[in-house]
Amino acid sequence: MFQSYLRIGWRNIIKSKARSFINFSGLAVGMAVAIIIGLWIHDELSYEKNNKNYARIVQVMEHSNIGDGISTEESLPMPVSAELRNKFGSNFTKIASTLTYEQNVVYGDKALAKIGCFAEPAFVDIITLNIKEGTQTSFKDRTSILLSESLAKALFGNDDPINKTILL
Repeated sequence: MFQSYLRIGWRNIIKSKARSFINFSGLAVGMAVAIIIGLWIHDELSYEKNNKNYARIVQVMEHSNIGDGISTEESLPMPVSAELRNKFGSNFTKIASTLTYEQNVVYGDKALAKIGCFAEPAFVDIITLNIKEGTQTSFKDRTSILLSESLAKALFGNDDPINKTILL
């Protein structure tokens, strides 16, 4: 029975090619639009809501022309944050430039390749942190570093990571 339906459908597609093309084109465009709208909604709803002021946090991204294409990156040149402070300082209470890339983290004989973020001190005022050891104000020192609990455990084991020196 099902094979009969498929045969009849195939014959109708062959018999009226123009109508079939219009129907399939409409179906393809409709599915593409539905997928794009679904991805857009997912992106909007999946923004990191673990920050208490997530609705007031913005991210500036950079579009670069590289060869024949456009590359979009989350990193910007450091002078951009100074320019934002000068031109739009009344609109933004905190501005923090960050630079994210993979870095080797070395402590003693342990070396791990981890993705890290170089950030300005205002960064800790913008995001919500759950600090286990140390204080949030210690980040204002240029030689300080924030480590995730899992990275601290991987590097230091059960030792206290405060006042230890690591190599980046």
